Amino acid sequence: MIFLLSICLILTSCATTTQNIQKANSSPGEKEKIGIIIGAAGGAVAGAVVGKKVGGKKGEIIGALIGIIAGGFLGQQIGKAFDDRDRRLDEIKRREGVKINHYNYAIFKNEKEKFQFVAKLNETTNEAQRKKICQVKTVYKTIVFSPFKTGSTHLSPKMHRVFLEIARAYKADGIRKVLIISYTDSQGPAEVNQRLSEERAKAVAKVFVEAGYPPSNIYIQGAGESEPIADDSTPEGRAKNRRIVIYDASEVWRLAQAKRYSIVENRATISQTKQISTQHAAAPHRKAKVTAMYLPHCSCIIPFKGTPYHGQRLATFGSRAPKAREMSIWEKFKRALFSPTAQAIASSTIPDFLRDDIKTSGDIKRLDGRKEDIFQIDDYLPPYRKWPIYYMMGNIFLDIKPISILKEKALVNSHPQMSIWIHHGRAQPPDVRLNGAACLYLGNNNKMLFRWKASRASIKRSGILGVDILLPIFQENDFQNAHDEYIDALVYYLKNGRVFVAEEKFIIHVPKRSNIRWRVKDDKRSSYKVAEACWGRRP
Repeated sequence: MIFLLSICLILTSCATTTQNIQKANSSPGEKEKIGIIIGAAGGAVAGAVVGKKVGGKKGEIIGALIGIIAGGFLGQQIGKAFDDRDRRLDEIKRREGVKINHYNYAIFKNEKEKFQFVAKLNETTNEAQRKKICQVKTVYKTIVFSPFKTGSTHLSPKMHRVFLEIARAYKADGIRKVLIISYTDSQGPAEVNQRLSEERAKAVAKVFVEAGYPPSNIYIQGAGESEPIADDSTPEGRAKNRRIVIYDASEVWRLAQAKRYSIVENRATISQTKQISTQHAAAPHRKAKVTAMYLPHCSCIIPFKGTPYHGQRLATFGSRAPKAREMSIWEKFKRALFSPTAQAIASSTIPDFLRDDIKTSGDIKRLDGRKEDIFQIDDYLPPYRKWPIYYMMGNIFLDIKPISILKEKALVNSHPQMSIWIHHGRAQPPDVRLNGAACLYLGNNNKMLFRWKASRASIKRSGILGVDILLPIFQENDFQNAHDEYIDALVYYLKNGRVFVAEEKFIIHVPKRSNIRWRVKDDKRSSYKVAEACWGRRP
C-alpha cells in the first residue's frame, strides 16, 4: 500500500515539470499550487510509513491519507511564506533587466518535527502569523547571474543598486542569517579564480551591511569554479557559471543544510548537460603549468624509494591491511576503473597529476572575521571531520590535516597542510610545514581519490609535489573497534630535478564508536537513520 500510494502521488508531483517550477519563480500563486502538490506527495509517503509502524496496514492507509492533507497544507503554506519578497525581487528583475532566480524550501531535522510543525500551523488561524511561523523553517535562495565584469571585484553602480534592493527585500522579513556564495567560470588559473570569487562575495556582503545587516549575521564563500552548473566551453555556459547565490535562514545550521543540498543539486544539473560531474574537475581547455615550477637540482627531503614518473595513476581500491600485494598499484589501476556516473568519474577523465589545475573552493567565513564552522558533526562523513592522515618512515613522520568531508562527499577545507618531522619527535613543532590545495574525485567502490598538490614555495622548500590517496568510505560496523587503516597512496616528488613517484601506505586512525550520535544517509528511504558512533582521540 505504501508503494501504491507513493507511486500515485509521485506521478502527480512529477507533472510539476521544470517549466512549471520556473514559472513559479515569477508567479507566487503558481508556486503555492506547486507547493501543495509536492507537499502532498511527500506527506503521503511519510504518513504511510509512520502509520504502518503504529497501526499496521490500517494505520498505513490512515497515515497516508493524513499525510496527504498535512503535506499539502504544509506545501501551500511554505509556497506563500515569502510571497511579498517574491514580488519585490520580480519587480527588481523587471525594472533592472537582470537575470534573477529565486526559490524557497523548508528544512526539518526529521519527520517528527515536520508533523509537530503542521500541528502548530493548524492551531494558528491568523494568516500573517502562519507566514512568520513558516519563515522560521524556510530557507530562501536567490541567484544573480553575471553580476561582475570579467576579472573585476567591483560592483557597477547598477549592480550595486540591484544588490542593495535585494538586501532590503530580504531585510523586510526580518534580519536573518545570510550566506553569500560567489562562483566563477574556468577562464584563467583556478587559484586566481578562487581568490577573485571570495573578493566578489565580500563586495556583495558589504552591500548587505550597508542595508543594515550586522557582519556577524553574514557568511561568505569564494567557491571559484568548483561547482559548475553549465557547459563551461560555451559563452552561454560560462555566463551561467558566473553567479552570486544568496541564502537566508533563521538559523546557521539551516544554511549548512542548504549548502549541502546545493552540492547535490549542482552535480545533478551539470550531469544533465552531459558534463563531468565532480566537485573538482580540470577544465578541458586549460592545463596547469608544470615545467616552470621544477628546479634543476632540487631533491625531496624524505628518502622515498620511487621510480621515474611516466604518467602512472592511482585508481585502485587496494587492500585495507599492510599485507603483500600480488600486483602493483599501477597494475591495479587498469583493473579498477571509476564509473562515469553523476557522482563518479571515469579514470580516463581524471587529470594527470602534474597537469591538474585543482579547482579550490574557499572556506565559509563569517564577515566579522570570527571563526565558526557552520556544519555540525552530523553533516560530516565519519570520521572525516578535521581528521589527519599520516605516514611513517623510520623516525620520519608526516601528516596531512585537517581533512573534512561532508556526507555528500565534498571537501569542506580545500587547503590542508602537510607537516613533516625529520629530526625531532612529534612533541616538537614540525621541521617543515607545507601549504597546498586539495580536491576529491569520487569512485564507485566505496573509495574517494584525495589529491593534494603542494604550492610552488612548498615545492622549493621540500621537493614534494603532492600525493594521491585512496580514502575509504567507512560503514557503521567499521567503528566497532579503534584501529588504523592502511590506505594506498602515490607520492610525487623531485630527485635531482626529475619527477619521481613512490608507491606508499598512508594511515588513517578509525576511532571506536561511543554514545555520540551521528546520522548516516539512508538512500533507500531518502531519510536519515540514527547510528551510534563518535570520534575518539585523534592520533
